[in-house]
Amino acid sequence: MIGVAATLLVGMAACGGSDGDKAAPKPTKTTPSPTPTIPAQPKGAFGMTVEIQNWDDYATDPAVLGYKRASEASGGSMNQHKLVPDATKLLSKPVLRLVSGNVASGKKLRWSVPDVAHIKIVSSRTRGSEARLVTCQWAPSTDVLDRNGKLLGKVKREWRKYSITLKLKAGAWVLQPIKHVGTCPGGAPQ
Repeated sequence: MIGVAATLLVGMAACGGSDGDKAAPKPTKTTPSPTPTIPAQPKGAFGMTVEIQNWDDYATDPAVLGYKRASEASGGSMNQHKLVPDATKLLSKPVLRLVSGNVASGKKLRWSVPDVAHIKIVSSRTRGSEARLVTCQWAPSTDVLDRNGKLLGKVKREWRKYSITLKLKAGAWVLQPIKHVGTCPGGAPQ
């Protein structure tokens, strides 16, 4: 990416009086640089939202935005008991197979996922057409609910750490299989 630097040049012309007086410089008004506006975090398009806890740091990161959309497509598919349109575009074949199986089981057993998943981005690195993210995902907000909206089994309340890869294909970041790599420190999301 090419950075563009803007330079403001202020020229002051000295006006001389007939008696050798020097005109006092006129005060100049400066306008402070506008602070960048962080876009509001969008809600998921399919009734499930990934809420990124450190949104201000990653709101304009294309790979993070792609991960958010892909995860919302996966969760939305689970809650609607059918694959939503973005699922087939934003999930790789191995991930789509896994999600399809979960959606089929979820439909039969009336399972769902919470409407909001709390996630922190630890890091995001993009090289060419591949991005690697490390995230912390709050359990139980990323776990499965039974037909009564209760968590399936006992779920430890913790931040689970994941390593995530996305690949840029046809202009979209496509989620690859993710890997659980431990836990992250910290208490419940606020």
